[in-house]
Amino acid sequence: MLEGFDLLISLLIVVLGSVVYTTVSFGMGLVIVPVLLLFVDPIAAVVIVDVLIAFVALYVTFEARAELHIRKVYGLVIGSSIAIPIGAFALSVSEPVVLKLVIGVTIIGLGIISLLNINVPLAQNKFTAVIIGFVTYLCITALGVGGPLSAWYAISQKWSVSQTRATLSAYFAIANILALVCYISLGMLEKETTMNILILTPGAIIGILVAKPLVKRMKSTTFRYVSIGVIFSGGIVLLSRELFNIFS
Repeated sequence: MLEGFDLLISLLIVVLGSVVYTTVSFGMGLVIVPVLLLFVDPIAAVVIVDVLIAFVALYVTFEARAELHIRKVYGLVIGSSIAIPIGAFALSVSEPVVLKLVIGVTIIGLGIISLLNINVPLAQNKFTAVIIGFVTYLCITALGVGGPLSAWYAISQKWSVSQTRATLSAYFAIANILALVCYISLGMLEKETTMNILILTPGAIIGILVAKPLVKRMKSTTFRYVSIGVIFSGGIVLLSRELFNIFS
């Protein structure tokens, strides 16, 4: 179980991840996983982060519920439901380095498309939501990252800040709860992991409280650029980590 300096650092990074998520409705895993991997094994890190994301996502969904259009979530949830068992199994048996590199490059590419405000007709196709949901949760359950893919999809839909926060959070809450069921069925939610989730949850709550005034002041343009910044950061962190592991 996390304790001492390891616990302090983990709590601080959870606070930061919660602030990021509460503000833009994704990116919590990108912030937390790289640091948490210093203290716990990869499986525990992914399970801990996914449960914490579900907790914060439920809060954001409730807070922004007036702007929630549940029909926009259906395609994403269908795709994620198919991917979650596959990703959870992959997490339990493998370390897919090549997939991480491909996803890192893809995330950066999508960040460039979003930054330049390039219109991608495929993004408006209803079936694209199923594909994005599938790929996102294949990555999240297997690698602990993937939120930027759904964020790119949300940005391409031209949703308002509140619509984006409510819709993405409803999606992540539902999908992460489904992922938790898979983790439990595969015996991946160990007692120590459960204890770490409990002691890190206060950090998620503090992050929510810190982010509340930021959300109220954030304009649509600022929200878009902050989101794109998190997308770029996620791709760069993922690529850098894997390249370092390969060449070190």
